[in-house]
Amino acid sequence: MSGTTKNHEAQAAHAAHDAAEAERKAAEAKAKKALEPVSRDLMLLLLVTDWLHGDKHHYATIRKAVLKLLTDAGEDGAEALARLETMPAATPAPVKAAA
Repeated sequence: MSGTTKNHEAQAAHAAHDAAEAERKAAEAKAKKALEPVSRDLMLLLLVTDWLHGDKHHYATIRKAVLKLLTDAGEDGAEALARLETMPAATPAPVKAAA
């Protein structure tokens, strides 16, 4: 094997490592962002977007924000919080919008 081929292989391995590292960092950033609280305004915008679009793309984010707000509301939000906690947390299948 020539030195040039070994150099190309080393460069390819380095590039693959760099790409994997960048992908890992992007996944970590996305996971960290998912843990950040959502403002009431953003929650409303996500809800309206899903409603207008006819799907539940932002369901998990909206659910997390609503659960937090209801928890923060204390006794006033307790009944609604109890109802939501009995619902599965899994993202439901998209719903088609009515024409």
